[in-house]
Amino acid sequence: MRSLNQALSSLCLEDFASQSNTKRTCFIDHLGNSLEKFGFVKIKVPSLKTKHLKKGYKIARLFFNLSHERKMNYYRAESMGLTGYLKVPNNQDYNFVDLEMWMTKSDQPPVAASLKMYPNNGWPQEVLEFQTHTKLLYRLFENCAKVCLKACAFYLGLKENVFTDKVKQGGSILRYLHYLPSLTADKHKDKIILDEHEDVTLISLFTAGSTPGLEIKIDGFGWLPISHDKDGVILAGADMLKFLSGGVFKGGAHRVCFRNGAVQDRVTIIYSSLPRPEVVLEPLISSFKGKSSQIFIPSMSTADYMYKVPHPRKVSS
Repeated sequence: MRSLNQALSSLCLEDFASQSNTKRTCFIDHLGNSLEKFGFVKIKVPSLKTKHLKKGYKIARLFFNLSHERKMNYYRAESMGLTGYLKVPNNQDYNFVDLEMWMTKSDQPPVAASLKMYPNNGWPQEVLEFQTHTKLLYRLFENCAKVCLKACAFYLGLKENVFTDKVKQGGSILRYLHYLPSLTADKHKDKIILDEHEDVTLISLFTAGSTPGLEIKIDGFGWLPISHDKDGVILAGADMLKFLSGGVFKGGAHRVCFRNGAVQDRVTIIYSSLPRPEVVLEPLISSFKGKSSQIFIPSMSTADYMYKVPHPRKVSS
């Protein structure tokens, strides 16, 4: 199997703020080119250490190890599953078996239109440091996402804050995901735990997870596993960014696969940048590099885009 390093170069987040115009320009160009060609880019985040991720996995696992009854105390029905705890039932469209998650939104006061969809965070009292460390991770991921969104804007020739203004005081979410162990009859058989899909957000930032399993699809390379012992994150272009960019940026197809019949209990962290529910989405450019936009969906609000537009979850191989 060909390696991720052969497909994607790694960028350092600090280069965007560098005093060197060359470093800054290279960061913008490499990030934009990679999202345009592959839908993915590797980002080294110096402030996000391996110890931060390992501690995140640890406190998430401590929460998920609580009884079902205690975890359900943190289920927020009014948030439609966008904050707090959520147990996701089996889903044939995504082909996953058992998945549960914890979701945290920004502590910034939301605008009025976001209040109903994104109520204030509640915090489990049973796990020491859950609140403080999750807030730290949120800030680190949020900063990375903002820098990358600004770089996307510059690459398209748009104003710096055109994307970040849409997510300000919005519904960007940090998720702890827990894939419960999955048994296979054949120890040599691969098992798809979460099927191939693209996210319905602006961008997603993935960590490799506590154990292997995350794979991304790169044109010309096929499915590439993400090493679980490396710093940094994988940035995936998502459906809304593809829409706003007029189809310039690709959506990054990814899945979770346990290889060779592995039985794993897997925890991972994902940050999703999402505009406010009332923000109107429409392509921001009509052409790029001489090519016309390939987007033919009418303008609509974020909320309508998420819940009323059919989004194909499976991507043809």
